[in-house]
Amino acid sequence: MVDTGWRDWVASAVEAASAAQQHGARIHLAGLSMGGLIALLLANPFGAVSVTTINSPIYVYNRRLRFSFLLRGSKRIDPYPPDEWPEGFATEYAHQYDSRPVGTGAELHDLVRAVKHHLPRVSAPALVVQSRTDETVRPESGTYIYDRLGSVTKRMLWLQQSRHVATLDTEREVIVAALLDHIAASVRIDAGRDD
Repeated sequence: MVDTGWRDWVASAVEAASAAQQHGARIHLAGLSMGGLIALLLANPFGAVSVTTINSPIYVYNRRLRFSFLLRGSKRIDPYPPDEWPEGFATEYAHQYDSRPVGTGAELHDLVRAVKHHLPRVSAPALVVQSRTDETVRPESGTYIYDRLGSVTKRMLWLQQSRHVATLDTEREVIVAALLDHIAASVRIDAGRDD
């Protein structure tokens, strides 16, 4: 991530979504954390049937992010201590970074700003999943996203026990069930538009 920025991250997702559409697939976008922000940006351009965000950051606990613009473009990499996973966490799927590039904080900040501007334009049915116990993203991020989405059909799902990587945490089955229900309902809405 040292040599890339938020536009590169979005471009990578655009490439994947374009490849899926070339095969005739209808797009359902879902993303954890920053991936949810990217999903929101891609929803309209790709005519997504649905969009889901999971613990996507608008507000974070790390106060240094507010000053990240001072380190924009820095190649410095700081060590990052490994997390200790709680009981019930799907550790076999967990990948831990042992360092983090400090210059990318400004890029995340820019991505958040772009998403804030774009939220009222998102029209796909939306599911916003937010953990109340997320140690990275402040819970009001989910409320911010939900309240400003332009989607007519939207749902907020609050997780009570999961940390930031909720897709691997104890409520992962709750997320899977809600996501499958959301996709099924969105397909029905989309089919009704085609009639």
